[in-house]
Amino acid sequence: ESNQKKLGLLEVTFKGRNPHIKDKPWLVFDVCGSKKISTSMENQEIVYCQLPLGPALENNWRNLQSFLQTKTGFEQVVQGWMTDVNNFGVNANKIVEFFVQKRSVAVQGSHLHKSVGHILVTSIAEVLIDKYYRTVEGFAMLVEKDWLSFRYPFYATSGTGKETGYRLWEMFINVIYVLLLQYPLDFQYNTHFLEWVYYESTSERFSTFCHREKRTKGAAQGESAWDYALAHLPEFTNPRYVDKKNADDCILEWVNSGHSPFCHFWQNVGNYEEWFVNNSKFTTGPGHLDLSKLSLYDVNVTSLRQVTSINLSNNFLVHLPLSFLTTSPSTSLDLSQNYLCGLYPEFMKLLARDMPKLDTLILDGARMAFPQYLGPVTTLRWNKGSILKAEGLVTENLRNLESIQICSTGLVSSLDFSLFPRVRELDLSDNELASFGEISNMPSLVVLKLAYNKISNVPDLSPLRKLTYLDLSNNPLTSVKRLPRGLKSISLSNVPLPVSGELFTHLAKLSGLTQLDLSGINLGVWPSFILDGVFEDLRDLNLAQNRLRAIPSNVQNLKKTLVKLNLSKNKLTYIPTNLGFLANLEELDISNNNLESLPTHLGLLKKIKSGKFRWEGNKKVDEALTPEEKSLLSSDFCEYMLQKFQLRTPHYRFKLMMVGEEKMGKSTLMRKIVSLWGGQVQQNQSATGDSISTDGIDITNTKFVYNTPASKKGRWQNHPTVDISMWDFAGQELYYVTHQFFLSAMSIYIILYDLRQPITSSRVEFWLYSISSKIECPQVFIVGTHLDGVDKASLPSLVADLEVQRKKFAATFPSMRIKMAQVSCISGEGFSTFLENLEDFIMQQNGMGKSYPQSTAVLESVLLEEKKNFMPPVIQKTQMYQYGRLCGLVDEAELLEVCQLLHDFGVIIHFPTDPMLSSIFILDPNWLTELIASLITTKHRWAQNGLLKNSNLLQIWRAPKYPQEMHH
Repeated sequence: ESNQKKLGLLEVTFKGRNPHIKDKPWLVFDVCGSKKISTSMENQEIVYCQLPLGPALENNWRNLQSFLQTKTGFEQVVQGWMTDVNNFGVNANKIVEFFVQKRSVAVQGSHLHKSVGHILVTSIAEVLIDKYYRTVEGFAMLVEKDWLSFRYPFYATSGTGKETGYRLWEMFINVIYVLLLQYPLDFQYNTHFLEWVYYESTSERFSTFCHREKRTKGAAQGESAWDYALAHLPEFTNPRYVDKKNADDCILEWVNSGHSPFCHFWQNVGNYEEWFVNNSKFTTGPGHLDLSKLSLYDVNVTSLRQVTSINLSNNFLVHLPLSFLTTSPSTSLDLSQNYLCGLYPEFMKLLARDMPKLDTLILDGARMAFPQYLGPVTTLRWNKGSILKAEGLVTENLRNLESIQICSTGLVSSLDFSLFPRVRELDLSDNELASFGEISNMPSLVVLKLAYNKISNVPDLSPLRKLTYLDLSNNPLTSVKRLPRGLKSISLSNVPLPVSGELFTHLAKLSGLTQLDLSGINLGVWPSFILDGVFEDLRDLNLAQNRLRAIPSNVQNLKKTLVKLNLSKNKLTYIPTNLGFLANLEELDISNNNLESLPTHLGLLKKIKSGKFRWEGNKKVDEALTPEEKSLLSSDFCEYMLQKFQLRTPHYRFKLMMVGEEKMGKSTLMRKIVSLWGGQVQQNQSATGDSISTDGIDITNTKFVYNTPASKKGRWQNHPTVDISMWDFAGQELYYVTHQFFLSAMSIYIILYDLRQPITSSRVEFWLYSISSKIECPQVFIVGTHLDGVDKASLPSLVADLEVQRKKFAATFPSMRIKMAQVSCISGEGFSTFLENLEDFIMQQNGMGKSYPQSTAVLESVLLEEKKNFMPPVIQKTQMYQYGRLCGLVDEAELLEVCQLLHDFGVIIHFPTDPMLSSIFILDPNWLTELIASLITTKHRWAQNGLLKNSNLLQIWRAPKYPQEMHH
């Protein structure tokens, strides 16, 4: 019976031989490829296969074993054993191709004890051709006739001794193992059968594989391995096996994937029982099945009926486990960081049948061909791997893909993306792409990420009408054509600056943009289109890693929408108040700049989330903060700023108000003081002033450092810096009536007169009466100018007369503190003494160094910024209350007290006791002085005989500075 089966199999094997077709030569395969075959056959064609046989195959086997033990050297395994597996399959496939063409094939090898490679190649070819050899019975017959009858030395698998098969038997088992993975429905036996066959071929438990010298011994006279297998057929049967009847469907084709997986049971060669014990079946429960990081070579699960996601990452899988071909509702399969060699089409079709809801497949780290079939998978992630081949792809087999992420794979142009018409999200970051290719013809794209490639030219992307997200960062862009108008988010980080101008032209047309990344493009100033109101819903702005030195005042144009702002790694030295107006900001990064401090007005950003404020890398800020402050600032920005608002700090500021008759040298004296205090001399700030006489009021801000006298070290030991606001009133008589609008208690009044004229002729007493009528306890410094024009001989008597006059004034105005000085602005005579006395006089004033809550300074900053946005710079009480609440001044009485303080400092103008004016706040005192000067001035003649017609106001007060609705 055995001989009849052999003969029958030989007939099947050679049934393609047709002696009547003489024009088709014999095809002769020389598996060694080292010398020509010697034969008397005519009409022959010789093919030299040059397969890895003998020591080369043995060496590759040892590299595999080394990898399995040390988990290192996988690259050698890929280039060695795994490539050999594929090569034997490919060469066997050639025999099948010629067999299908009805050509006769002969396979020749060298001497038996050196190589029996022809046995291996013909055995693989027979499995591919004849479905009988894919059954348990057929496999037994194949081993009997092709291996045992050739006396293959199974006993010498260790590679020692004279007789060795040089791992051909292992290679055959491995190739059949891969074929079973490629065609799970075409084999009656399962992988467990192959594991068992290989183990028993060296165990000597059955007589089938015993060495011929041992066959005479009683120990080898036992049961046949094949009898055992047939008796235990259910254990070795593949439950997915389909006995195909159509002859054309029975011939298989080896799937060429460059390299093929090794058998998982090679990890414990010769000790299959130990392997089986250590890899027992996994019992799964509902939900997530996490088998990651378990060093698994295979997984045998009992059921996946309740599993919705599977994680097999970071193992040693070289293929998908066959046990996964079972009904499962799983939607996600993570195979990342394994050693996959391929996802075979037939296997994937079965997986799609059993896992119809599988929509996410993760292949990170895989080095294999692109899958030819993905079934229901809609999301494919493949990062830090390598696509070895992308051939034979058909749209129909990949039609469900909607999201592809292939990053860091070295991808150049091997994939034709027109095969994926339904893809909505495509991420090809960190590859070697030099052009868009077919990507620009993917009409369904919504998200496109191409960062870290080598793209220089951006084609016309306007056909991608659905595209809303585009990432072109870190590409050497040289030209950009049209962008889709529907873009919502675009990243252009680290693109060359020369292309920025062209880019900005296109960006300015994207009115619907919500996210913009222009980091690292060497910007020196803010792009104007960002702040011009182009973007109606910009929420995320990234300008990090540029050369920005300032934040423009109109950044508050983004206050309605901006949620996230990154200004890190620039050259900012100061954060202006207007940044605090970005009321919806939730994330702010100002780290790694040159900031000297964190201004309190940052506390206006009340929506900053915990941990979303970055400030590190500013050296001076870091030095100024305590460890506790750093910790709180990093964890809870709003709480830190609340404490800053409540913190009271001393204020050193005062106001100097200069009055006197015209041409007494008030403006000259003011410039001299500013110059000696080290400030920058400012020109006349009044819109109606001139260089001869002040027309209205000039306001100049300066500061000085108080060098504390030894007698006062206890109070002013820190040499405080004092902020001074200097007001220069017009000396023309017609302006005198307007001065009362600006007089305040926290001021020192400097009354000037000409020393060359009697003091009584300079109307000093008039000014003293005018001041005392409005201020309860005024502080006055009477300064005589033009000292250089006084005769030196008469100076002592002049000083004595002035002291008598001072005492007279003191008696007349007992609540007034009066000091006197004589100076020359030209020669500087008397100025040193005057300036020292003035500084002492300032520091003696009540309220100097008084502590106020930080919210006072914040409100001042806000009002100074907001006055730029109002024309006229006048707000109502309700608006002021809103600013107060924003700055932490919730109590109305406290707010009005702060407003009075700011009025005294000359920041705003407010008249709380006037019934008509108490409800308004003037944010710019200069505006009020110019308004008054426009009426009471020497520069027009609208007023006649003290009367001004209401109709003439339209000629004097013109919008927008003086709108008509304010004319009363």
